[in-house]
Amino acid sequence: MPCPRYGLPSLYWQFQRLEKLPEGIRRIMGQGYFLEAKFLTLWMRLHIDSFGMPTENDVLAMNASKSKWKEVKTRFSDKPSVGNFTKMFYVSKDCPAEAIAILNQMFLYPPYHRLHGQQLLNHQFFREIFDKDARRPCGRPIRCLSIADLETVMTGDISMTGSIQ
Repeated sequence: MPCPRYGLPSLYWQFQRLEKLPEGIRRIMGQGYFLEAKFLTLWMRLHIDSFGMPTENDVLAMNASKSKWKEVKTRFSDKPSVGNFTKMFYVSKDCPAEAIAILNQMFLYPPYHRLHGQQLLNHQFFREIFDKDARRPCGRPIRCLSIADLETVMTGDISMTGSIQ
């Protein structure tokens, strides 16, 4: 995959390449030897601009060193604790605030705190999907899921797992 030349796509491409480095090199980088590289500083700013400052619980889950966390806090202390996604997504003015809140919950660092799967399907924001009379703005019916589909997910699929979860 060729590298895009400039801007955010280039940073994302570089970070994807970084994720595929051998474990030994990533450990060296994690120890702080390359942490001050321009790329990592730019990527950190992009991440904080997009998702906001990590919480204390996020930092604990990341196993970040106290000195590096202190450095990050002082460098980016002017950033809010919750990101506004302006760097990653175009958010139109008519986008519901509840949709942005759901995205924030889906992008939390610790996986056990993220909104996903059954929690997401049961969220009040998506309730209209299961209403058989619900219609899209163009007037066509919404037929992607039914209440029966949701109930099957909630009780477990006996045919696939052999047991109810």
